[in-house]
Amino acid sequence: MAASFKQLSHLEVRGCEAMEIIVSRDENLDLRGCRVKKIRDDQFPPSSTSFCCLKKLVVANCKFLKCVVSSSTAASFKQLSHLEVTGCEAMEIIVSRDERTDKTSFPKLSLLRLEDLPRLSKFSSGIFSEFPMLCTLYITNCPELKTFVSESAEEKSNTTMPSLYNETVAFPSLKTVRFEGINGLKMIWQYGRLCNNADSFCQLEEVEIQKCKNLMGIFSTGMHTRLGNLKRLRISECEMVEEIFEMETSNCGIEEVAGKQVGLAVSPDDEFVLVQLQKMELNSLPNLASFYAGTHTLRFPLLEKLEVIECLKVKAFLVQNFLAIKAGMSHYSLEYALPRLHLVEFRNAK
Repeated sequence: MAASFKQLSHLEVRGCEAMEIIVSRDENLDLRGCRVKKIRDDQFPPSSTSFCCLKKLVVANCKFLKCVVSSSTAASFKQLSHLEVTGCEAMEIIVSRDERTDKTSFPKLSLLRLEDLPRLSKFSSGIFSEFPMLCTLYITNCPELKTFVSESAEEKSNTTMPSLYNETVAFPSLKTVRFEGINGLKMIWQYGRLCNNADSFCQLEEVEIQKCKNLMGIFSTGMHTRLGNLKRLRISECEMVEEIFEMETSNCGIEEVAGKQVGLAVSPDDEFVLVQLQKMELNSLPNLASFYAGTHTLRFPLLEKLEVIECLKVKAFLVQNFLAIKAGMSHYSLEYALPRLHLVEFRNAK
């Protein structure tokens, strides 16, 4: 039957409570408020081209749907550029693993939005996932999400703190990240767990994280070497965060990687430099004590705006992180560390 719709360019399905399976050759598939339980039936072989033309997939308010597709079905998403899954209260995983493949790639996906998925715990499980063209990632109100791609039992046993990203996922083109209401998350970026994916996150320009109440760490040390393009950083209403960059001990330590990425530099005086950062906002972080507690001294040559609001434990943000005077560093000054800073706002911060 699907072969009869080769010229169909758009299909929209709404409010069909009796429908259980969708198979489509469309460019745009929009499922809203349906009783659909499967988007593709397992009876079709993995070589099926049911989704070979699909460019945009929107799944919204399908309350019985637990998984969007299997890993073998996802292999046919060669043209998919937009994936949006919202308001599906039973959704547990986006791509489930089957025996046919242990790797998925979304070669043209540029935007991924996951929103209002109360049971979602992961994007996929035990599958190496590539997103070579993904530029924008939005995750909102997914309180049970703990990791993007879950690992094997052996890999989990070697992990001290689970992080959202690990070596099983690659994002070489990602530019914009916005997370909100991910309460199961404790750490986002651990540099030591990304050493096998040298290009991941090197294009990040904007990071916005808010209302993640159990989040303890944003970046680990060493991640700064991948942030040579970061222009805007906004962290707000994350009550457990104590530092923006946390110290991490690993085989990919900060001493080994400092200065190796394009756009970054660490001088003999051990400077921690974010070359492109222009705006930083830290708001309502009651346990935030410092930006970075290591021995490297910070320098943000393009930073123009700094806001620290309702961060009641911040004691040494400027003095410790920017104005530390070390032996042999008589040249160091606020003008050197922050030469373009013209707007500073501190409210209710010690």
